[in-house]
Formats: sequence, C-alpha cells, structure tokens
Amino acid sequence: MTTVFVLLKKNTLAKKDKSSKGSIDAGIAEIVSLLNGLSDYCTTSSCSGRIMLVEKDQPKKEHAVLFASHECLSLIQLHEVLGMIHSPHDVWFRQESFILHVTCADLTAAQRLLQACNLAGLKRAGITALGERIQMEILGTEYMETLFYKRGECLVEDRYLKLLLEEANQKMKKNKERLSRFLSSAKQLAD
Repeated sequence: MTTVFVLLKKNTLAKKDKSSKGSIDAGIAEIVSLLNGLSDYCTTSSCSGRIMLVEKDQPKKEHAVLFASHECLSLIQLHEVLGMIHSPHDVWFRQESFILHVTCADLTAAQRLLQACNLAGLKRAGITALGERIQMEILGTEYMETLFYKRGECLVEDRYLKLLLEEANQKMKKNKERLSRFLSSAKQLAD
C-alpha cells in the first residue's frame, strides 16, 4: 500500500458528506463501514437504491429531485407526494439500484473486490480508473424510468400507477437482496 493511497483515504474519510441527505444510506452503511475499515479500500460515494421523482427541464441537461425514498413506497405515500407536485416541466418516475464507488490501494486489492462482486452475482462491477487512483464502480442492475407528467399534465391513471409502484417495490427488494449477498462476500476480504 502506497503512502499516496493512505493519505488519499485519510483525506477522503475526513471530508464532510456532500450528499443532499448528508449521511450514508442505512441500507448500504454496513458495506461502506466494512470496506472503509479495511486498509486497502476507501469508499468515495454510495447510494443504497431509491425510488424518486425527478423534474427535467428539456433545455437543461440537469434535473431536480422532487422526491426520493430509499425504501419501498405504498400507493398512499406516492399519491401524497404526487399531490404536492406542481411543475410546468416534465416529471419522471425513476427506480435506481445501489451504486458504490471505491478507491483501491492497488490492482491486487481491486481484483479481490471484483472477485467478491462476482461471488455475490453482481454483473456490473469494474475498474473505472487506473493510474494514481484505482477507482471501482459497483452497481445493481435494477432500474426503471418512465414519464409521469408532461408540461404539468399527469399522464398516468391510478391503475397504471399501482402496477408501476409494485414493479418498483419489487426491484427495490431485489436490490436489497443483492446488497445482502454482496455484504456476505465482501466480509471475506477481511480474512
């Protein structure tokens, strides 16, 4: 392990959490803690997965998050959120899987982490940067997105909304199962 990595890890872990929530999601906190507790790894960002509503203003490439939940939602909860949305822009319903960015001390550490991902059945894990930093990205595969509002007009009827939410909640449950399997395999890195 290089002194560059040791310093990078120390500085990264000392920084304030820059996420809008200001803390690590409960659903991924144990994995983040495990990896950061090992000398060869340092997490740089994470999300446990979420269901969200985002506003997209077509001329701009950025979007605003109107609502996000890291847990499954009931139809009643979603109706309450939708009742508060008054946007002249397009609003999209999105379900995203977990994501984890990890800096590794060296290629051997990265290879060990990739093996842990493979053992957990994670298909979307890889090295995204080689050089002074060896950066990995680990993702779940559950994802869906659909347009809800077009220029302020709701496009979805209640029956479709219920089916969409059921599908998103199912994907969130699969996402949690993948995280659990990954935690089990990542624990072998400590051995």
